Amino acid sequence: MDATFGVEVHEEIPASETVVATSTPAGQVASAVHWGDYARLGEAHDAIQAWCRANGYGIPATCWEVYGDWFDDWAKVRTDVFYLLEP
Repeated sequence: MDATFGVEVHEEIPASETVVATSTPAGQVASAVHWGDYARLGEAHDAIQAWCRANGYGIPATCWEVYGDWFDDWAKVRTDVFYLLEP
């Protein structure tokens, strides 16, 4: 698996040996919002992949997750999942 982990920032941070400036890809996406425990996050991925198959898309190779603010109450923990659709 090829993975990149990042932190969302609202200003440019200079690159270094350990920091690389990057951005999420542009284009049409299929997305889902997952509320709750990360252990069930795969369900959001499964739902998007099922939607892709049902709507004539292949399973995109590029996907990413955006983690919301942390709460002690899992019901308030939000993760957005995105799959970049092929044109």
